[in-house]
Amino acid sequence: MTRTLTTALCLVLSIAPSMLVNAGPSEGRMLGFLHAMTDADPENPVLYIRRAHIYAELAHWDEAFADLDKAAKYGEPLSSALIKGEFFSRMGEWEKAREQFDWVISREPDHFRALHGRAEAQAALKQQRAALADYLHVFSLKPDAPSGDYRKAAKLMLALHGADKALQLLDNRMAVTGPIPQLQNMAIDIDAGRGNATGAIKRMSRLSEPERSSPFWHKRMATLQLQAKNREAAKYHLGVAEQLLAGHRRTQVTQALLRDVEALKAQL
Repeated sequence: MTRTLTTALCLVLSIAPSMLVNAGPSEGRMLGFLHAMTDADPENPVLYIRRAHIYAELAHWDEAFADLDKAAKYGEPLSSALIKGEFFSRMGEWEKAREQFDWVISREPDHFRALHGRAEAQAALKQQRAALADYLHVFSLKPDAPSGDYRKAAKLMLALHGADKALQLLDNRMAVTGPIPQLQNMAIDIDAGRGNATGAIKRMSRLSEPERSSPFWHKRMATLQLQAKNREAAKYHLGVAEQLLAGHRRTQVTQALLRDVEALKAQL
């Protein structure tokens, strides 16, 4: 291989897939460049993987999977199967996605991306117990997984094992992160849904100051106080919500919130 071609190949391999697939008008040029590279170095699996990502972004799935087959043939079977699973997930072909992730996990039981992908696939296939098991495995490998994953796992835990177990999962995470809204709000909904208004009120009070300064927070707190039969506290929070809304521009959202406040006042 010439020195110029070697330099060009190193450039291609240094480019992240996200940069390639978001290349916009240059996608055609990049494809042409990769065609030339694969012609010059036809047994380099990384080139086929790069090109498969571009084909996938263009929804040229047959070409994408053909390149992944070549990548597997020339030394990257694990990466090829993983990416196939992710591509099938993007297509909504959940059973095929699960099969690819299964193959990866059978060879690397702690493969984070494959476990995460299989958890999503199994959840989509309504295989709740298997999905939850994979999410818990993911958390054991990476406790700082995104909060959205903890929410998904908590929903599965709630459906399979009840409110206490779901809250335990959320609280264990928040013992490290603090009461982040995405998880705490879900915990509030779970407590309120099972009639534990007092517990939900305590959780509401632990949200951050900016959260507690919004009319939405006060309206929700008033709802919970009514549920707990604390009428004076509910009245106070409704009054604060009205005062805060008075300073907001009238939008569909604020109008709807005002109607909710009026409906709650009527209950008083």
